[in-house]
Amino acid sequence: MSFIGPVQPGIVNVQASAPITIAVFGRHIKAGATVMADGTPLTTRRVSQLELDADLPASLTTASHTFSITVSNPDGTMSNSEPLVVVHDGGTPPTLSSVSVRKLSGKVVNQIIAGMKGKKLQLTADGVGFDSGAQLLVNGSQLSLVSSSTTEIVGALTNAIVASPGTLVVQVMNSSGKVSNTVTLTVVASEQRSPIQSRRTSSEVLGH
Repeated sequence: MSFIGPVQPGIVNVQASAPITIAVFGRHIKAGATVMADGTPLTTRRVSQLELDADLPASLTTASHTFSITVSNPDGTMSNSEPLVVVHDGGTPPTLSSVSVRKLSGKVVNQIIAGMKGKKLQLTADGVGFDSGAQLLVNGSQLSLVSSSTTEIVGALTNAIVASPGTLVVQVMNSSGKVSNTVTLTVVASEQRSPIQSRRTSSEVLGH
């Protein structure tokens, strides 16, 4: 059985998704051995009888994670495991510059009235720094996305979100967990005639 010592480096900080090269040192590592990360084979180079270098691809460094690193020999035997900690700070948070609400037809809604059919409305958030896994949040809850790019995200509103008057706090959250600044929208109460006005109108009609 192969034996490996601590992975070098043992902790890696990444600003964005990027490949990482690690070195694995050990004993009884056979020619053709492959370094594994959580069971996934990595591109491996044999440096010497005691050292293997391996590349952790960018697809595995999109978020903070502790990998279990092992070595698999050609005969199927596996080494012990050693941890590799990837810390993904996500760089700078996204920036939200403006938001707007549109009907499915594309017409801009200038005022959100409580009780509107929210499922027929879409929220558009514009800004910069949105990553491929960014989510659109309203009062902390994720919207179902219609479209997404690095500068614009469109999400579907719901009836529940605009059911009553209040403030909608809009943010964008990247896959790294970094959250943008907030932009607010106001849901106003629906306009209704007062009961007094209604009675007067009725009296006037009857008197007439």
